[in-house]
Amino acid sequence: MVANARDQVAVLLVNGDARAVRHEDELFYLEAALRPGDRSDSGTVISRTTPDDLGKLTLADYDVIVLANVPTLATSRVQALSAWVQAGGGLLVSMGANVDADQYNRSMAPLLAQSLRSPLDLRRGRKRSPQGELRLSKLELEHPVFSVFAKDAPGLYSATFWQVMLLGPTTSVNDRRVLARFDNGAAALVEAREDAGTLMLFSSSLDRDWNDLAIHPGFLPFLQQSIRHLASKPLQGKDQQALVGNAVSIKIAADDVRLEIEGPGRERMVLEGEKVEGHKSARLDGIEVPGLYRVSSVDSTGTLQPRPEATFAANVDPIVSDLSLVATGVLERER
Repeated sequence: MVANARDQVAVLLVNGDARAVRHEDELFYLEAALRPGDRSDSGTVISRTTPDDLGKLTLADYDVIVLANVPTLATSRVQALSAWVQAGGGLLVSMGANVDADQYNRSMAPLLAQSLRSPLDLRRGRKRSPQGELRLSKLELEHPVFSVFAKDAPGLYSATFWQVMLLGPTTSVNDRRVLARFDNGAAALVEAREDAGTLMLFSSSLDRDWNDLAIHPGFLPFLQQSIRHLASKPLQGKDQQALVGNAVSIKIAADDVRLEIEGPGRERMVLEGEKVEGHKSARLDGIEVPGLYRVSSVDSTGTLQPRPEATFAANVDPIVSDLSLVATGVLERER
């Protein structure tokens, strides 16, 4: 067993559409996903503010900031947020009716992982129908945000989207990457590096105005993984407690050219080439034996260094320990 303490993540949620009715508020589902049951052990410390009060806060107090359907901000606030990102902050920007694409591109470009083009409303002038909806497609499952999902990701792929923001040409940011698309090919989630920080853009809303993702089971892990990734404080417990038969995501450092994993019984696995180059994490499949898996990395100089923070324990799924009685009829069907 490998045990790790969970780091607290300080998150600031900027509410672009505050409502008196709680379940209609822009942050209702987002806050519930980050602190399910409002539990103190969720690992997330949440603060809320409005765009008008954002300038009164000390941004350095937060690991992650979410701009949820926020109208265009004043130049001074955009500059302060941009400097905070460059110093290592993680910024998530989501869309909504208060987002004006042209104004965002003119005034908030430093905060965007990709420029905006125009909103696409698939239900305008028509009755609600499956033909007027999009679904998520082509998730980057090796990325930390989606590494906890199975390949079919039913908790995400079953969500429907009837309004999204189409994206324009890329902005001048480094390491831009589309992490998810809709089934019409439009980008759904885009990530980009900005100096020491990370920008992430979700091209739909995080409430139920533009989609129904918030009521699907994939919403909670998607938001929690995104926030942890932006804060550079991954939920180590998930990686460290892998199940036999599942895949494991291993973080890749900037100068890593090869990862070597030593499993139980001195079994050795290697990840290199296209599995490592240009990626921030690598997906390790084929965990078939329970036990400890120790990770080492090789950098461009050929130096092999142990990575104790990436060490994980693979265990047998506890479902095999269910000793409850099975009905005779079930056994006969399984023969």
